[in-house]
Amino acid sequence: MALRHFFLVILVVALWAFNNVAIKWGLHDLPPLFMTCMRFVVVAILLIPFTRVTREQLRYLLPLAFTFGFLHFRCCLSASTIPTPGPERLWFSWAPRLPCCWQC
Repeated sequence: MALRHFFLVILVVALWAFNNVAIKWGLHDLPPLFMTCMRFVVVAILLIPFTRVTREQLRYLLPLAFTFGFLHFRCCLSASTIPTPGPERLWFSWAPRLPCCWQC
């Protein structure tokens, strides 16, 4: 491995590690959904110069990015606040439907 490649690998690892630190700092003042959105925006801004996306393709790419990025995480966060019943609750809701010989 060339020395230049080694330093590029170290740079990528350092940026990846700093991502966790930046998220932790950001969550002290900003909501989690906004931080997730900002992560996607920063990565998109950094990657745009390296992609060959035309204006015609961008028309289809932006709704997909919104749907699979922001909307996906919003639904996940909304679902995580819904209380789910434990296994015993599921068992007791199912038990009355058992045949009579099982209820004895």
